[in-house]
Amino acid sequence: MKVYNTFTSLILLAGFVESYLFCYKDEHCSTGYCDVKLLKSEIVCQYGKCGCPKGQYMRYNKCFPKRQHGDACHGFNECSEEDNLNCIQNICKCRHDLYKVENRKCVPKKPVKLGEKCRFNNKVEGLCIVESSYCKYDTCTCIPPLVRDGNICRRRQYKEACSTKEKCPPPFSCINKKCECRQDKKLFKVTKPNGETWNVCSKDAEIIKSTAKGENHSCGTAWAGSMEKKIKIWVISCPDHMTCASCTDADDSVKSVCRKKAT
Repeated sequence: MKVYNTFTSLILLAGFVESYLFCYKDEHCSTGYCDVKLLKSEIVCQYGKCGCPKGQYMRYNKCFPKRQHGDACHGFNECSEEDNLNCIQNICKCRHDLYKVENRKCVPKKPVKLGEKCRFNNKVEGLCIVESSYCKYDTCTCIPPLVRDGNICRRRQYKEACSTKEKCPPPFSCINKKCECRQDKKLFKVTKPNGETWNVCSKDAEIIKSTAKGENHSCGTAWAGSMEKKIKIWVISCPDHMTCASCTDADDSVKSVCRKKAT
């Protein structure tokens, strides 16, 4: 039976999914996979992979603070992405001319919200600041197929109006001007461990819920079967004091495992 791993990595054994130990814990970074003995002490191990703390970059196995506007640089990862900087001609500069410099950070010259004008005299001068928006026909608009909802851009929902130009997000199709499941399939709403809703269109579905055994055990969702007949969906959540987090395994592939919540 074929297993479709939609969001995370799970094990299918004899027709059922089992919570299984997958990833390296942070302490394993000193056992050979991430050999911190060869690295400087400020390098940290997060979810089985060595790296620098947030706001720093690694060079010659050493961590340095992200560079600010006007600093010399040798690669894109050296400049502060949070401050809208790129390494251009070996100098940290604003990504483009729609930004201005304030306190060595790049901020929009003319921040523009949804529905506001962003083009003046046939030239784009305003920067659309809402996530997933862009300047179209002189106005800040949501990037298709997203739609405007107040001052945010979101996907169309089940049964929401649509057209040939205004497409529906998977798994829906625009049928009779509404976002629907195709043919005779039904909608099944699956709540993932992180609280998000996963919409599934299938003729029939069986949802199997369980809780992972503990820290470093697999979590998330997976499914198997045929959408044309019946599918099984497994949802493995973490114990209450844990969260489902990404982790790098020994083969450098990303898994999802239960980890203690940050305090």
